[in-house]
Amino acid sequence: MLPRPPLASRHPPLLEAVRAHRARLLAVAGLVALWTAILAITGVGPIGLALPAVAAAVLLVAARVRDWRPRITIPSPGRQSVGRTAARASHHAARATHAIRRRATALRGPTHADRLRGQLRELNRAASEHRHAGRAEAAVVCCEHALAMAIATGDRRDEALTLNSLGLALAQRGDADRSEECLRRAAKILAELDELDLGAKVRANVVNLHARREDGGSAG
Repeated sequence: MLPRPPLASRHPPLLEAVRAHRARLLAVAGLVALWTAILAITGVGPIGLALPAVAAAVLLVAARVRDWRPRITIPSPGRQSVGRTAARASHHAARATHAIRRRATALRGPTHADRLRGQLRELNRAASEHRHAGRAEAAVVCCEHALAMAIATGDRRDEALTLNSLGLALAQRGDADRSEECLRRAAKILAELDELDLGAKVRANVVNLHARREDGGSAG
C-alpha cells in the first residue's frame, strides 16, 4: 500500500485558513470547552454537547468561505487601447467644435462678405437681363458696381466673371477697346485659377469681338 500524502498536500486551503485564523479558532475552542463543561455540569444530554462542535464547524466554514471568495482584478489598459481611446475622443471633440462653430455662424447670420457676394450675383444677373434686352448702358452700370464688390470680397473667380460680363456690355455699347481690356483681364485671372473651361469661353468672346471689329471696318 502506498503511503498517504501528508495533510498539508491534501488540504492546503484548509491549513491556510487555519493559519490565517489561528487566534480566532483558539478563542472559539476555548468557548467550546467552556460551553461543554457547563453542559456536562448541568447534565444536558448528548445533543447539547454536540452543539458547540456544530458551532465551531460553522465558524470554520464561514472563515474558509471568506478566504475563498472570488477576487476580481481589473486589468490595466494597454498603451494601444489608451491611444485609440484618446484618438476617438479627439475626433469627437473636433466634430463637436466644428458643429458649434457652424451653429454659431448660422445664429450670427450672414457676414458682410456674404451679403456682398449675394448683391454681386444679383447685379450680374440684372446686367445679363439688361444686355439681352438691349439696354447696354444699364448693363455697364450694373457690372461696374458688381466688379467693385468682387474686388472688395477678394473672390478672384467672381471678379473674372464680372469682368467678362462688363466686357460684353461694353462691346454692346460700342466701346471695343475697354471691352477687350476687360475680357483679357478676365482670361488672365481664370488662367491663374486653372479655370480652363471658363477661360476658353472668355477667349472665345475676345475672338468674337475681333471678328465684329473687322466686320465693322470692312463695312465702313
